Amino acid sequence: MNPEPLPPNEDGIPSFQAIVEKDLTPNEAGSGRLPEGGWISKEVLEKILPQYERWAFVGTGGMGVVYKAWHRELQRWAAIKFLAPKLCCDPRAMARFQNEATVMAQLRHPNIVPVHDFGCEGDLAWLVMDFLDGVPLHVWAKERSRKPTEIAQMMAKITRSVGVAHASGITHRDLKPGNIMVLGDEPILLDFGLAQNQAWQQDIRLTHDGELAGTVAYLAPEQVDPTLGEPAPATDVHACGVMLFELLSGRLPRTGLASQIITRLHEDDLPPRLSTVVKSPRKELDAICWRAMQKTPEGRYANGTSMAEDLERFLDGRPIRAKNPDLLEVCYLYFRRYPWALGAAAVALLALSISVWTTSRMQWSKKKSNLLSQINRQLTAEEWTPDRLALTDGLLDQMHRVDTVLERYLREDVLKRTYHTVEDLLEAPRLSEADSKRIQVLIRALISKKHPDSSLLLNRWRAREAAWQTVASLHGPITPESAQVIFQTKGWVAKLGELHAVPAVAGQTWSTLFSPLDVEGAVELEMELHETWQEAKAFGLTLIIPQLEDVQFRVFQAERFRQYQPDFENPEKVQVMTIMSEDVPLAYALVPLEVRRSPHLTLRCRYENGDLSFSLNGSNPLNYTRIFELTRTLSKARFSLLLPVESSLARFELRERDVKAPATPLAKADDFFSVGKPTEALAIYEKYLNRADVKAECLYKYAACLEALQKRKDALTTWEQVARNPAEPWKSLAMFQLWRGHLTLGDMEHANAWFDLMMANRPPEIVRTGMATGDRLLLNQHYLPITRSLNCLKVRPEDIPDLDRAVRVQHFLGADDRNTAVRTAMAFHFAGHDHQARQSLTQAVTQVQPTAGLPEAEINSTMVCLDQWAALGGAETDAVLRATVVAWAQALEASQQPTRAIPILELVRQKLRMRPPLEQPQAKLLESLQEDSGLLLRHKIEVWLVAGMAEETPSARQKMWQEAVKALENHDGVADHTQQKLHSEFVARSLAQSWTQAQATEWLTALFGKARPLVSRDKWIGPIVHALAGNVLAKTLNEILQSERGQRFAKDYILRTRPARDLAYESMELVLTSLFAKGTDWAVEHPQVRASAKEVVAAFCKREFSEVALMQFFTLWSGVKNQATWDMMATALKPELRQPLEALLLRRYEVLGLNQEARGFQAPAADQKKPAPNTTRVIPSPSLE
Repeated sequence: MNPEPLPPNEDGIPSFQAIVEKDLTPNEAGSGRLPEGGWISKEVLEKILPQYERWAFVGTGGMGVVYKAWHRELQRWAAIKFLAPKLCCDPRAMARFQNEATVMAQLRHPNIVPVHDFGCEGDLAWLVMDFLDGVPLHVWAKERSRKPTEIAQMMAKITRSVGVAHASGITHRDLKPGNIMVLGDEPILLDFGLAQNQAWQQDIRLTHDGELAGTVAYLAPEQVDPTLGEPAPATDVHACGVMLFELLSGRLPRTGLASQIITRLHEDDLPPRLSTVVKSPRKELDAICWRAMQKTPEGRYANGTSMAEDLERFLDGRPIRAKNPDLLEVCYLYFRRYPWALGAAAVALLALSISVWTTSRMQWSKKKSNLLSQINRQLTAEEWTPDRLALTDGLLDQMHRVDTVLERYLREDVLKRTYHTVEDLLEAPRLSEADSKRIQVLIRALISKKHPDSSLLLNRWRAREAAWQTVASLHGPITPESAQVIFQTKGWVAKLGELHAVPAVAGQTWSTLFSPLDVEGAVELEMELHETWQEAKAFGLTLIIPQLEDVQFRVFQAERFRQYQPDFENPEKVQVMTIMSEDVPLAYALVPLEVRRSPHLTLRCRYENGDLSFSLNGSNPLNYTRIFELTRTLSKARFSLLLPVESSLARFELRERDVKAPATPLAKADDFFSVGKPTEALAIYEKYLNRADVKAECLYKYAACLEALQKRKDALTTWEQVARNPAEPWKSLAMFQLWRGHLTLGDMEHANAWFDLMMANRPPEIVRTGMATGDRLLLNQHYLPITRSLNCLKVRPEDIPDLDRAVRVQHFLGADDRNTAVRTAMAFHFAGHDHQARQSLTQAVTQVQPTAGLPEAEINSTMVCLDQWAALGGAETDAVLRATVVAWAQALEASQQPTRAIPILELVRQKLRMRPPLEQPQAKLLESLQEDSGLLLRHKIEVWLVAGMAEETPSARQKMWQEAVKALENHDGVADHTQQKLHSEFVARSLAQSWTQAQATEWLTALFGKARPLVSRDKWIGPIVHALAGNVLAKTLNEILQSERGQRFAKDYILRTRPARDLAYESMELVLTSLFAKGTDWAVEHPQVRASAKEVVAAFCKREFSEVALMQFFTLWSGVKNQATWDMMATALKPELRQPLEALLLRRYEVLGLNQEARGFQAPAADQKKPAPNTTRVIPSPSLE
């Protein structure tokens, strides 16, 4: 049953939240047990939150129930608040509960209770917070007699924490002593259930229009009178004023029933004075209370921070900003409330006087309030900039004419804010160019305002700036003598104080100036151009770095940049600034409008331990981090300038950073790491691990230091933290390092998982382009063999994930799509993934425009992909393939490329498949290929085979096939040792029936030599060749394609009317069928022969019949009987394969006259039906029968 609600407090004023929700009842709090018949059972609690134990009931109410529990892993108590199950379906109740969790999660302050978790499951929702073993604020005040200074100190802490919430845009709306817990001397702010975030505007789920939100005694006037404005930070200030009044006086400023209090909030123009209930109170505290409880929000403190600062001024003995009302103001308000107190004769005169005074006073107060609000808004802004400082100074000048005392205090605050901002920037882990300019302006402001520590800040700034020293410069007027110090004399001309680029080639519109100077460490280059830069197509600087990729800083016209980044959207055709490496854009952006309008252009480029920066006329810089070059400071690097002819160089400076001079902390840490001092770098990175703006970077580099110190496991753990951080590029970089690190440790499972996660995260280009050569070699070492050691006949569907991942790794490493497709597409095809194979080959072929002007290697790789694409089958329905074949056939028709036969042959095959015989154009193309001796040998054979299929009579076809054999014997074509050539030779010689014993032996040896078995080549090829070589093999091959099935196979092979997968399986089956028939004297159509061949092929492709087993079988087939060999092979075979092979070998040995030896091939009947041992028998359970 639900507990009874608590009675009202001692003043008889129930809170509004108590009216709606009921206060929590601590009837059973601290009892250490769950309430009997309570809302949530212990079993449910332990099920939804298994990490907690030792549950204890704290209290319950209309909205929910609170428990405390011990976190098993973190070893600490937690308070867990559950929303009542009956309210989980109430949108408003759930919204308030979620609002409380969201607001508290956004706030981080020692005096605000932290929230650790929020969740919901089914009809339960919960919120996990710190368990606070303290007392409420009003209990703390009554524990003993508190001095006013103690109360002021406590309220200063409370208002300071409330100010933190206000700075985050959050208004509590329900501040009261019951929502503040005191631990020792520290208050903790609780219960943000009614809090409102200004960024959310008004959430109608929390409160309806006209509905009160908060406890009546602590409500602000605007909470009951909407005409005064919406609840804002000033609303919480009013509640703080009420609490200060209550703590100092021991009673509330307004008492009575809730309706009476609400009426007084409407009617009272002035708040109650502390002096009316406390004898001789401190005037400062009376003024602070009075100002905090003003009726209008504008009359109160702007936020909790402002009130906290006034309380701190009181505690420090300084003048406070709150001011007690003067006599005239009190009189005015009094007489306006009670006009009947004056005589009729004085009413007109008094009303006129008050009217004049009121008007001027209201204008003065309004102006002061507006100015104070604007100044406080600037002072509490997140970022303090020179523009904000100038704006604030202007507001202070206006305040000087309104209130000089307040203006003096505010100027002190402005100086403090400026000083702390400069100090924070000087201590910042890294400074941008904009930050540097900001520091200079702020230091000049401090000097002009005569701040006592301004000279100290100036000296620190100058010491840091001295780190960059000019080592070479060129200023106008430029003479040949001064230019020769920096640039080689070839490629430029100096005239009239301008250095012009000279074209290297006649008609060229640009030239390059090379510098013989070596640059070391970190470098900054700056050059200034004259007016004609805006017409230039491209210009910039290049850093030539030994053993690393060069870095190019370029400005391009829009059309020129499209050559490097075709997908970049630039509809207005604006110039583009970019950082490039090996002509690959790493980072790019449009040139800012103010830069494009400037007649002069200054380019500043910086390289600092892999950090690249590029800015134009001091605008926001373009940045890129080559993190894999963290340890690569520049050494003997050089630079060059790319200048258009129309432009001239007005100024050039080369600066290097002195690593011994003071620098930003992260730059110093990078320097330590680059010179092989990871321990020193580690200490600096560790200092900034909790700084939000650089946390991800420092964690990443911290892990790099750990790895350099041989703490690889700790490094991987740290990189995992970075991988969970959303900041890019550090997240993707950490995933890369985790991938690489687990590969190094040999943990392929975790390495593959991190690779998949990285690719799903769509890593930025820096991860691939910035990869070190050693890492690239490591990845290739692990994944490239997967794509190279493929036996397509033995690829299974379960091999596809590894193969697919290896392909994606090759793509990630920037491998040529065509080379990858050539190695993997057929494997996908044989595994039944035709779509993936076709997609891979299509992408590889169509990314190249058909033209004979491409390099030979590029054409050859493209044509091999096209050949495999066509071999997949389905060309009749693949319009893209047909169009591509036609385009390449036309492009290569007159060329001398060795692979030009591929598209032409496929074009001829398409014609023969659709409507034979050949038409004149295709016949002419075929004749040109027949006469071309520059083709690869396999293509030469295919030309004659296709030509044979184009003939109508058997004799004419036989003649063409004889020509194919002649090409083989005369080696008429470019040497070819591929497996495809062996397949073409098999079809050609078998159709022509020209196999000899020597040719058959040589072909079989070469065919098996192309495979990659589990044993060495010589140990398994020899027995097979020995078993099959001779007249029997030659005779078998000569007859293999003469049957109806063989003729159909030959036609399908030559014209590619069936997929390569089907043809490969059938070719192996045909060979085995013929061999079995010859060796057993059975007909080819014999069921035992065909079934055995089919079973062997299927088992071989499923890896159930290995190369070793194949070697053992053909050793037995040759008549070399060895019982151990048969036992070894038979043990590894399944019964459905072993039994046909037993029958074949029995028949084979009968034909060879080895009946005695054949007896060992069949096991006794008793052995075949031998029951399983008792220990392995499975007895069905009676319950399952």
